[in-house]
Amino acid sequence: GWWGWLRQFQTFLPHLIPFKDRRLQVYAICLVGLVLLSRALNLIGPKLLGDVVNKVVTLEDHGSIPWTPILEYIFLAKVPQELIVEPLKSILRNRLHYWAYKELLMASYSHIMGLSLDFHDNKESAEAYAAVDQSNRLNQLLDNLIMTAFPIVLDHVLILAYLSYLFDVYMGLILAVIFVAYTISTYKLTAICAPHQRECLQYTREQKKIQIESFSAWQEAAYINRQSYHIEQLHIATAKEIKHMAMFTDLSLIQQIGQNSIMILGYTAVLILAVYQIVHKNRPIGTFVALLMYWSQLTRPIYQLAFAYKDIVGYAVEAEPLLRIMQTAPTVVDSAGAPNLTPRGGKVEFSRVSFTYDTRQDFIKDLSFTVVAGSTVAFVGQTGAGKTTICNKLLFRFYDVTGGSIQIDGQDIRDVTQHSLRETIGIVPQDPVFLSTTVLEAVRYARLNATDEEVYNACKAAAIHDSILRKPCGYQHQIGDRGCKLSGGEKQRLAIARVFLRDPEIIVLDEATSTVDNLSEAKIQQALSNVCRGKTTFVIAHRLSTVMHADQIFVLDQGRIAERGTHDELLQLKGRYWQLWYKKV
Repeated sequence: GWWGWLRQFQTFLPHLIPFKDRRLQVYAICLVGLVLLSRALNLIGPKLLGDVVNKVVTLEDHGSIPWTPILEYIFLAKVPQELIVEPLKSILRNRLHYWAYKELLMASYSHIMGLSLDFHDNKESAEAYAAVDQSNRLNQLLDNLIMTAFPIVLDHVLILAYLSYLFDVYMGLILAVIFVAYTISTYKLTAICAPHQRECLQYTREQKKIQIESFSAWQEAAYINRQSYHIEQLHIATAKEIKHMAMFTDLSLIQQIGQNSIMILGYTAVLILAVYQIVHKNRPIGTFVALLMYWSQLTRPIYQLAFAYKDIVGYAVEAEPLLRIMQTAPTVVDSAGAPNLTPRGGKVEFSRVSFTYDTRQDFIKDLSFTVVAGSTVAFVGQTGAGKTTICNKLLFRFYDVTGGSIQIDGQDIRDVTQHSLRETIGIVPQDPVFLSTTVLEAVRYARLNATDEEVYNACKAAAIHDSILRKPCGYQHQIGDRGCKLSGGEKQRLAIARVFLRDPEIIVLDEATSTVDNLSEAKIQQALSNVCRGKTTFVIAHRLSTVMHADQIFVLDQGRIAERGTHDELLQLKGRYWQLWYKKV
């Protein structure tokens, strides 16, 4: 519900209210002061204009101009409000708005980037992007509450009190009834509209997701002529979006008609009462002019309040995905006061490790092995045997083991910081991903403070330096989104150059040659031998010819080590490895 959402809203308060910035706190205090001053000027303006009218009506010399009340109205109400208060309010409001915008954007982005792999595996990129994109809605929500709703309510209290004094209590009572009736109708009808707005936003996100995914997968769609399929999917999502949008706008129109009816009835009652008092109680005509101005000041903000409330509810609905994400905690966290990992050669030990992706059944159970510092171990087995889980997800601590321990140089990886752990390990993935940048910056991404010369040396070690120089712009060549302007072999060798530049103690080769031709594989194998020399190396391979010279080979089956030994030892066993070898080689 709405009030429940407001209670959860406190999650965002540190990023909307400057609790720690003294300068911005001064801005906020001054802004509140200007809002209060603006309310006072709104109150005295109609009164001063009424005085002008009364003076004109009672003038004995009809050729003279009542300069005093005119100048009082101009310089006590209009000039301060329009030339001083409102500009200053806008300046301070914008300063606070820009600060909150940056805070919310960085907080939401940092939070998502800090969540564990299980979140990113289960959350679509388009959905996470849309949630961050909506962070500014929260800023607008608070802005509407403080700069629209609060001043309007304050205006009504002050004007009702003054009109009750100027006419009588009945005038204040009529205006109060109008305000309450209008507010209740707004609340009730907005509650009816909100579900349709929520549905509309859901399908808006759906059609944006379809666009993002189809644009990024255009080539795959073109391979099998599925462009028309994506167009049809977008058509369906957009039709549903428009359906709920139409229902929402129709209900909003009905709401507006009902609210206008309340205002017309109220205006009629106020007008009759004011005319009656002027005719029968000799009220000055200036009070009637003041009343009309106050009515304008009351009704225009009431309309604004209705729209502000709908906007607030709308912003709350739009921010719900971000709220859910911000309330999601990472499943893998550093322990309090965790030290950095201190590498001393790169010895890795899995001790009775168990792991499960869910609570129903262990995926890996009672797994134990030791990798001597500087040695190379290979993991082979059928797809789904657990190779990537062991060498990638557990070793990098993207997931915590559910039993046993993983140690690097005698240090449990759960007891050290994730940052220092991942600084110790480098990986050449099966399908390297690159940002859209130059070759130089794509490699430097591995170590941001690396010099150009260090990048060149890394590329030479990865046997790609000459290929880069043959490109029209050399190291300034744009590689495209996800490296789409590079061949498969070039992407692999750039990934190897990254690892060389990073110079970690431990290297993981995740099927680094599985997607390239034999000529490229030979170049990559030479580059890998340069990079991995003297390093502890984990190799995941489908091509068994690439792991023949490993110091130790583990044959995995359903998360367990079925066989272990060197290439020759495993062939002599004539077990699973022997079967795989003669099947593939």
